Amino acid sequence: AAPVHGEWGPSLIDLTHLLSENVPSWDGKADFELATVTDYKDCIPPDTFRIQKINASVSLGTHMDAPAHLIPDARTIDKLTLEELVADCIVIDVSQEAHENYLAMPAVIEKFEKEHGAIPARSLVIFHTGWSKYWENPEKYHNNFGFPSVDVTTAEMILNRDVVGLGIDTFSCDTGKNGFPVHRA
Repeated sequence: AAPVHGEWGPSLIDLTHLLSENVPSWDGKADFELATVTDYKDCIPPDTFRIQKINASVSLGTHMDAPAHLIPDARTIDKLTLEELVADCIVIDVSQEAHENYLAMPAVIEKFEKEHGAIPARSLVIFHTGWSKYWENPEKYHNNFGFPSVDVTTAEMILNRDVVGLGIDTFSCDTGKNGFPVHRA
């Protein structure tokens, strides 16, 4: 569920991006390939079909990091239950103030909760920074790792509300310039 005109109501919002060879990637290199292995013209009618092969980094496009992404011997995505993967979503819109060096600080959470009430336990918190406006321009989206992110104190504050996850419309909640403290939290 997401806030709809100040009311909580069920709604579905597709947050995915299409994958292509031009998708922004962490290291700035093309990291997606879709190849046709067998095509209709290669088949004997009436049994024509297409077989395609995908080669891509796992952390490409719209994705979720499993605990094993950072923690040795932690669970991978296939070890998470369906109940863990389905959650109400809280979107915190910081797009009006976000810029390439923006850090979401605890005051953002305090302001959100003052306006909308406490972040419910077992919810997924997503920061909408507006950075996705650069999605079609991979160089600007990457921006030499200059994109809005989340301060570790904010992540810890959110974790204290017993949320199931934290998301953002940039590469990561961490820019990597000072390590990955939000990932560790």
